[in-house]
Amino acid sequence: MILAVLFANSKGNILVEHFNGVLAEKQLHWRSFLVKLGVDNLKGVKNEELFVASHKSIYIVYTVLGDVSIYIVGKDEYDD
Repeated sequence: MILAVLFANSKGNILVEHFNGVLAEKQLHWRSFLVKLGVDNLKGVKNEELFVASHKSIYIVYTVLGDVSIYIVGKDEYDD
């Protein structure tokens, strides 16, 4: 199940975000966590090089396309 999709520029400003089934108070945590994850790991990487992070049942796939960082957060359970 996809929990969040977030696009940010190279300065960490969020361009587009969409949360699915994430409580409003948790969205701020996810925003700051994902941007920090990108700042720590995406400097100097090649375009379209994929990275994966996981914790328990949550998975994050993230990459860079030009000056835009893309983050997709999901979990391993399916929700109709």
